[in-house]
Amino acid sequence: MKPVARIPLALVALLSGIYLLLIMLLGAPSFWYGIAAVEILIAGVAGFVSSRALGAIALPPMAVLTVFLLSANVWNRESAILLAALACLWLCIAVSLLGSGRRTPGLLKKCLVLSTTALALGFAVDRLFTNKLQIHDDVMKWSVGGNDVLDTGPEKFQDQTKVVIYRQDHDATCYDALYSNELASYLASLKKTEIHVQYEVFYDFGKSRAYNVRSIEGMIITRNMRPVLNVAYSEGGTIQGPNATAQCER
Repeated sequence: MKPVARIPLALVALLSGIYLLLIMLLGAPSFWYGIAAVEILIAGVAGFVSSRALGAIALPPMAVLTVFLLSANVWNRESAILLAALACLWLCIAVSLLGSGRRTPGLLKKCLVLSTTALALGFAVDRLFTNKLQIHDDVMKWSVGGNDVLDTGPEKFQDQTKVVIYRQDHDATCYDALYSNELASYLASLKKTEIHVQYEVFYDFGKSRAYNVRSIEGMIITRNMRPVLNVAYSEGGTIQGPNATAQCER
């Protein structure tokens, strides 16, 4: 393919790859999808040299990302740019592979093998070292509605009552606020000042990345990042004292 046709394809692939990488960094549930987006960036760069390399490198990660994104309910107006990026990339891949004719079949095979191998290795790393779940237990105090001693927010949200769970960690207060009438009624019926709380903490390469409140005094709130109890809104944070050293790791 002549440079006059190859360079525009490479630019479109490169820009679309950058956009997809940003999407993956902001919201992908797995490290593996980020690797797929990086491969598309590499394909865009390779496209300045060989259009066939562009198509062969981009094909495996595009298949992975397309399946993931289309299963994430993106068929709406807000996702128009994302859908356009996917369409542009598929068009680039098709033109790159079909427009190159039957030349350099060895290059095509090598690029496909390298791209697929990189995805497989990325998948292995993802499963072995990222998104590892640990359950942590804490004994915490709680308050409902207007009894919030921490003043973390309004008493109600979408007609749901606020529940705040909190504990002291040296000179810091670690808390989570959840808006749920069902949870508020349940805790009020216990007539206990302290409750048992379980957290789901997710680790990437040994460092905590995210957490959920798994259960509060036996009532399941979430399981593996999937909501079980109807909670209108939730947030967590730390209130630091003057001599606080804790980071409130759950």
